Amino acid sequence: MTKLKIPFYHFLITGILISHIVSTNSSPLISCSIEEYVAEEDIRELLAVMRTHQFETAMTMSRDLLIMFPGNPRLAAIHGITLARAGNMEAAEKFLQHANTLYPDLPEIRYGLGVLAYSNNDPTTATDHFFAALFSKYFFEDAVRDLLRVVGETGNFDSRQDAVKTCLDRYRTYGKEPPGYLQRKLSSFAAETRDNIFTFPIDHEPVTLPLRKTEISEIRMISIGLNGQGNYPFDIDSAAKGFLTISPLLAEELEIQGYGNMHSVGVGTRSIPTQAAWLDTIELNGLVIRNIPILISKSHTFIGKKKGLIGTAFLKHFNVTLDLARNEMLLMPLNDLQGFLKQINPAAIVLRTPLILYHSTMIDAAIDTGPEQLFILDTAAGTHLLDSSYFDAHLTQYTDATRIKKANITGAGGTESTRFIEESKVRIGGEEFTDQRVVLFGMERLNTIANRYAAGLIGYPILWKYRVHFNFQTPELILEKNL
Repeated sequence: MTKLKIPFYHFLITGILISHIVSTNSSPLISCSIEEYVAEEDIRELLAVMRTHQFETAMTMSRDLLIMFPGNPRLAAIHGITLARAGNMEAAEKFLQHANTLYPDLPEIRYGLGVLAYSNNDPTTATDHFFAALFSKYFFEDAVRDLLRVVGETGNFDSRQDAVKTCLDRYRTYGKEPPGYLQRKLSSFAAETRDNIFTFPIDHEPVTLPLRKTEISEIRMISIGLNGQGNYPFDIDSAAKGFLTISPLLAEELEIQGYGNMHSVGVGTRSIPTQAAWLDTIELNGLVIRNIPILISKSHTFIGKKKGLIGTAFLKHFNVTLDLARNEMLLMPLNDLQGFLKQINPAAIVLRTPLILYHSTMIDAAIDTGPEQLFILDTAAGTHLLDSSYFDAHLTQYTDATRIKKANITGAGGTESTRFIEESKVRIGGEEFTDQRVVLFGMERLNTIANRYAAGLIGYPILWKYRVHFNFQTPELILEKNL
């Protein structure tokens, strides 16, 4: 699975053909020709391929169909969505924005634009697009899931109540019942009041928290006060998509009752039993946040421990600096970007590269001579991971066999056997980081849950040499030398 480079002539040809069809008033939106019925059949076949996460095949199919049916705006939308799910966010944005100028407010295009807005940490715009996408016959249920996710992360009471009403109305229109997990989420939102919905402070003083290492690794942790009952250690985990996840022992100590029966995936050979729950309050050196949705996870790394982790949904409400030289984590208001940038020395910046918040925190990167692709950025990972299929497609024939060793890797799902490559190069934003160990890992499980392709994971062996800045307002990773 690789990022597909879309040549400019494809945009040009498709744009000319679509414009021609629109100008001759033969839009497929109102056409009943045999040709359009064929396109509809092909669309459903294309969607079936996309939903089995064969993104490269789906991109080829949608490109070829666009040449055959250049006036079909839904094909254009599906092509843009496929580009995004394959990790080619820049090409997806160009294509969807172009399609939107020709067919504004088409639900399928709005869905794709919602995915892009969400990945750019723009929940207001994403919410607006996902509401419109509820009227897509192709992406209705995708839009429901993503809409509930984004309003669930923002804490906007009116948006959540509107989302419940509209989603239930759309299910009734289609004569369907929401799946069980969606019914639970819809019921949870419906039972909320303005008094018990969570809110993140917007205007607050910068918060400085001491960093500490875990007992057996270089993972950095902070202490968080929970429900007024003391402080507990939390890993900083930018690969996790949720707010907070806690261990069963910690949930038991806090007398928190979980609900639902879900399963998560991670590194390791087993799935991870997980439940949802709520925390009344969390306290971060004087900053108090109330009514936080959390997960209780039977992660292998939580066994016998009273601890937790904070994920992307939490981190992206702030601008964040991790300063290992000072052993400090700085949380600054998301709306004070200038104040955040002032504490960074421009002359010491080594790297600036866009962040893509596609559930996890992500960046574009490449390994050795392989092509650039989307990678998860994981502040809690002691190594880098590379999708086995990426290695097989691009690196096998160029990699000296003596560099490949057997290894075991341990994560939330336990321990599994794999291989690693010594002395690899990781390229990020034009910078090259040498002498890196990269573990080969099948990413299918992680990618299936997130419904997008990641070619691997970049861990902290690169990050911890620098002051690490996460600009979540205009998403960007900044690495600064410690002078």
